[in-house]
Amino acid sequence: MDSLRNQEKLFDTIVVPLLKPGAFGLSANKPRAGFFKLLLFALLIFSIGTLAPLEISLIHTDAVDEVALDFYQPIIIEEEQQEFLPLPLVPAPADRYIIVSLAEQKMQAYENGARFMEAIVSTGRPKYSTPPGEFYIRNKAPMAFSRIAQLYMPYWMAFTKLDGFWLGFHELPQHANGKKEGADHLGQPYSGGCIRLGVGEAKLFYDWARVGDKVLIY
Repeated sequence: MDSLRNQEKLFDTIVVPLLKPGAFGLSANKPRAGFFKLLLFALLIFSIGTLAPLEISLIHTDAVDEVALDFYQPIIIEEEQQEFLPLPLVPAPADRYIIVSLAEQKMQAYENGARFMEAIVSTGRPKYSTPPGEFYIRNKAPMAFSRIAQLYMPYWMAFTKLDGFWLGFHELPQHANGKKEGADHLGQPYSGGCIRLGVGEAKLFYDWARVGDKVLIY
C-alpha cells in the first residue's frame, strides 16, 4: 500500500506537469529540445510501474572479525554437548596460563597452580566460531577499534590471527558514545570469533595478563 501511494505521489509531482500543453516544447523552433523531453517522459512512464520500496539488508561477510548484530540469535549449547576438563591442569602447561571452555563459555586464568580469576565469556557464534587450540597472548592495547564492525574494543589482547584478521580477548564492544552491547549474550556464543568479557572482569584480566601467556581453548 505504501509503495502504491509513493508511486501515485511521484506521478502527481513529476508526470502530471509534463502532460500540460506545451510541456515538451515541441515546436518548429526547438524540435531537438522537445524530442529529449518526450524521451524523458517515456522513460518515466516505463519505470514508474517498477518502483518499489528500498529494502536494505545487513550482509555479514566471511571477512568480518568482530561484529555484534542483534538479528543474530544466540545459540544455546545443550547439556549433552558439553565437555569439561578437570582444573587446574596437572601437570600445568605453564606457570601462567589461560583456559577457555567453549562448551561452558567460561574463561579461567591460573598462576603457579592457583586460579587467579574466572569469568563468563561470549565466544564466536557458528560460522565464526572461536578456534580451539593452543595460543598465546600476542599483543595488548587498552583500546582497540574494529574498522569492519565500527566498534571499540576495550582491554584488547590478541591471541591469534585467522584469515588475515586478529582474534582476541576484550571487554564488551562499545560505540563511540560509550554505549556497550552484548551484555545479554555473555554465556552464549555470539561474537565474530573474539572472546568477550564483561565490564570490570575484562580490566582485571587485562591488568593481570602478560604478552606471552599461554592460551588454551577447547
